[in-house]
Amino acid sequence: MLRIGICDDESMDRDMLRWELEKTEFFQTDAGDVVYEFSSGEVAVSWLKQHKGQLDLVFLDIEMKRMDGIETARQIRSFDEHLMLVFLTGYRDFVFQGYQVEAMDYLVKPVHYPALEHLLKRAEEKLRAAGSEKRCIVMKNGEGFFRIYMEDVLYCYSQGRQIHVVRDGETPLTFYKKLDEMEERLNSQFVRIHQRYVVNSRFVEFIGHEQVRMKDGALLPISRNLRTTAMTALAKNMIIG
Repeated sequence: MLRIGICDDESMDRDMLRWELEKTEFFQTDAGDVVYEFSSGEVAVSWLKQHKGQLDLVFLDIEMKRMDGIETARQIRSFDEHLMLVFLTGYRDFVFQGYQVEAMDYLVKPVHYPALEHLLKRAEEKLRAAGSEKRCIVMKNGEGFFRIYMEDVLYCYSQGRQIHVVRDGETPLTFYKKLDEMEERLNSQFVRIHQRYVVNSRFVEFIGHEQVRMKDGALLPISRNLRTTAMTALAKNMIIG
């Protein structure tokens, strides 16, 4: 699944790129593919900063008014080093500036689906390679699809019918899901310490008889029923690393 953004201040150009994207095999065979549209660099930067990790690839028009594509990319790179960026341009002379912001590639307008299909295959290969290094799960809420890397998750907790995923240095995410279902998708680094809490051992700084202290300073309760198994598992994971 690829989650794609199109940032162009011309609505017709956004529509044309979306139509070409929908011709590729990715959108014909994978209903999970998602496309978001941004009408300016400012809008894209603001949204991406609040939804870091939600998109995999963003097409940026270089010749936008006000904030152009290069400046938009610079601002994106200030808070996201991993998002794949592809420039759209009518002039090949702009391409060399893309290396300054580690752009994945550039495409000359008008873009047609054969070039897009080749680029999307490369993007998928890059994502698979990253996924083999950092295990992740994909989850969906009302805002869209999120790729969540397990090594970034501090802890998860349930509240009513929702679970909240607290990440290291990132905005917490909320989903309608049971904590039991979430726990099944997590790896052995995660330990259930309470009916409402699952914690990542990597971020536990202190284990007490009744609570643990997490890297972000949160004090989370250990239930009496889970105390022995939870403390044993946490201590083992902390020692082994």
